[in-house]
Amino acid sequence: MILLTACDQEMQRAGAALQNAEARHHGVVLAEAIIETVGDDSFLVVTGESRNVVVLLNPRQPPYYMQLPHRERYLVSKEDIKKVGASGKLSSTVLNVLWSRLEEAKSDNPILVPGQ
Repeated sequence: MILLTACDQEMQRAGAALQNAEARHHGVVLAEAIIETVGDDSFLVVTGESRNVVVLLNPRQPPYYMQLPHRERYLVSKEDIKKVGASGKLSSTVLNVLWSRLEEAKSDNPILVPGQ
């Protein structure tokens, strides 16, 4: 018998929500970043290097940053970060990761930061 803790259950729930969000946006061409709220979860959907990336904006349990696909590289603009911040559905860890993906940093550093 497998006993799941509340943390494990939350991780599974958040992972399933992230997978559902990724499935909704798979193959969709984005003109701009999308902020989407489903139930208690908020997501940022952005164009990645080869496909869309979905970031869970408000994870409640470790890991405090989740994206799908896991290793897809992406960049965000300052406007995207401002839009996400204005939504109020954002953890400080996710905000720090988004700042590390800032589009303007690309010109200073030609190597993209890989997804976590």
